[in-house]
Amino acid sequence: MDEYGLLQSLFEHTVDLSENERDLYLRAHCPSDALREKVLKLLLIHDHNGTDLDHPASERFRRLLDAPGEQIGDFEIVTELGHGGMSTVFLARDTVLDREVALKILGADRTLSEFAKQRFLHEARAAAGLNHPNIVKIHRYGETERHCFIAMEYVAGGTLTNWLDGLDETTGDGRRAVVGAVASLADALEHAHRAGVIHRDVKPTNVLMDRDGRPLLADFGIARVVDAASPAETLAGAGTASYMSPEQIVAMSDWIDHRSDIFSLGIVLYQALTGRLPFQGRTADEIKSAIKTSEPPKLRSLVRSLPRDLEVACCKALEKRPVDRYPTAAHMAADLRAWLAGERILARPPSTLQELRRQVYTRRHAVAVLGALAGGATVGIYGFKRATDNRALILPEGFGSESKLSFQRVDRASGVLAARTRPGPAARRFRLDPGIYRFTIVSAAGDFAEATRVVAADQRVRLEAPIRPTDQVTKSMAKIDPTVMNFSKADPGYARRVSTLDPFWIDAHEVTCQEYAKFIEETGAEPPLLWNGDLPPDRLTDLPVTAVTWGEARMYAEWAGKRLPTSLEWELAARGAAGHPFPWGNLPDDVATIQSISNSYWPRNELFSSAATSRSKQADIACDARQPVSSDAGTRRTQLRYVCERLRPASSCFKDVVSRGDVNLVHLYANAAEWTETPILIGADGYWFVVQSQGWTRDTRELYRLDSYESSSSDSRLLGLGFRCAKSTKLI
Repeated sequence: MDEYGLLQSLFEHTVDLSENERDLYLRAHCPSDALREKVLKLLLIHDHNGTDLDHPASERFRRLLDAPGEQIGDFEIVTELGHGGMSTVFLARDTVLDREVALKILGADRTLSEFAKQRFLHEARAAAGLNHPNIVKIHRYGETERHCFIAMEYVAGGTLTNWLDGLDETTGDGRRAVVGAVASLADALEHAHRAGVIHRDVKPTNVLMDRDGRPLLADFGIARVVDAASPAETLAGAGTASYMSPEQIVAMSDWIDHRSDIFSLGIVLYQALTGRLPFQGRTADEIKSAIKTSEPPKLRSLVRSLPRDLEVACCKALEKRPVDRYPTAAHMAADLRAWLAGERILARPPSTLQELRRQVYTRRHAVAVLGALAGGATVGIYGFKRATDNRALILPEGFGSESKLSFQRVDRASGVLAARTRPGPAARRFRLDPGIYRFTIVSAAGDFAEATRVVAADQRVRLEAPIRPTDQVTKSMAKIDPTVMNFSKADPGYARRVSTLDPFWIDAHEVTCQEYAKFIEETGAEPPLLWNGDLPPDRLTDLPVTAVTWGEARMYAEWAGKRLPTSLEWELAARGAAGHPFPWGNLPDDVATIQSISNSYWPRNELFSSAATSRSKQADIACDARQPVSSDAGTRRTQLRYVCERLRPASSCFKDVVSRGDVNLVHLYANAAEWTETPILIGADGYWFVVQSQGWTRDTRELYRLDSYESSSSDSRLLGLGFRCAKSTKLI
């Protein structure tokens, strides 16, 4: 277990004890005096602040750990200004330059994620390269043992939302103040765009107002830096639903340029002038659908006193097609300032042809029907739909005429499956919006296949999967049934997560190289790169197959009549009904017991020789479990040997989990890391999926917790990354 996990465990076990009991427990369980001092400091802060005891100890620990204390580096903390999902902003004093700053601090748990740290650093770099009076200035980026922070200009007037709440925008002066502020923001965006930075999250809460009413653009956390690779490039499609452009919703990075920010600024202007958002809905998906397909109410239908030129300027920024918007933010700023000066703006109301095209697009289904009636031809309907429908075409292949097909969409934010559609004929083609879907095909005999597909716009998706007899497929699998489990001893958060799961089957061990070789022989699929284009070497036969992509793992699972498990299913199989944080149960009484149990669970592979332990640091780096397979043949031989020495046979008798059904599950932890079906991020560089287990990158004597995960891009081929399969028990 890493220091963060051990620190949390010790805090949770001592926070509700008396002072004497705490001291005795920590002296018995802390591996070092330094760690004991850290726990005592957290407990002291907890007792002093009177932290709300109604919250679970784990939540209290997270709050305390995120708290920066009295000072971080050269900055003295004064008070908290606000917080979001990833970070908290504090008012602080720069002790070196003696000035007030806003200190944005990444949550302590987020610093464990390399992606979160890189994204945080990207935010600092994106904004630091900009120098404009309407953009918040970045002073410094830094890291401490527990935190990453950005020191930036302190703006004392609150957000644009707060400023608008205290302003009457329907009066002449209030309206002029609004237009002037939006024009200044357009200037700021123009400066950023010229520097190659696209903000992608323009909204009122990301605009700060100083005491003089000057707006300053902030929060470049998901900004795109043109022609520069960065973690934020994988966040195409991220942002706030109500302020997204149509092309941003599609989540295709190549389509998103500076004009996406102009659309978002148009929404800000619309909201400031009318007091409501132009596109509304009960859910984020409904709002996005409205942005893509509908026109907002005319501004002057909501505010009759609004000048026509302001309505024209706002509508120009809100055009669906980027080519129809202002070409630059500078053009938008110029029009707004022309209105302030009483001059004629350059933007013109849409022509009759443009208005007709817009009406046709928003009412395209009705127009298709009318066109067919007028022309008397079914071809008219087909042609119009083909011209306007860019959804993916799903092509089921090889299923019997009596088979039934249904599907569930995987939520991109939570990984949870949506409600299942009503089953229809499995041989019929149909269209779907972009996303990740799990398809279920049931044969007339009652057997079924499951298939997961990543669906993109304007794509033809072949859907084929063998339907194998369920009793044969599940013969060597363990059945996990959460409906008969007792979660009374589990922590509430874990119990809530797994209570929604349906029963499922999961493989007793990881897929072996021998099993994967049969899949290659039958399907002609490419062997893993680690095998050098051939069948696996004899020493790999019983070891888990690794260095396969998510797509290859998915194809094997479907060939075997199974699918990949979701992250939550994997966690339930590992932690069991009681929700134990460790493979062997709850924390034992002493460190010696922990190490003894750990060693008995995961003894070293007998191939792991003393020579391997003396390998050079360069070889260790090349063979780390998170490293991709090398293109160099010599390095690949070293990697292959290292994999053989590090991995244990997949079906070995060392049990990670005891009696989870009729079959004992092995190596759910501390062997190969394992792909899951759950997406963690969707962006321009592809889909990223949750990877469970810390694999063999950790020492076997560490305290393995069963509640952590990593993620990898779907095309990753990592040395220590394999998979096991699952299968549902609940049919359509």
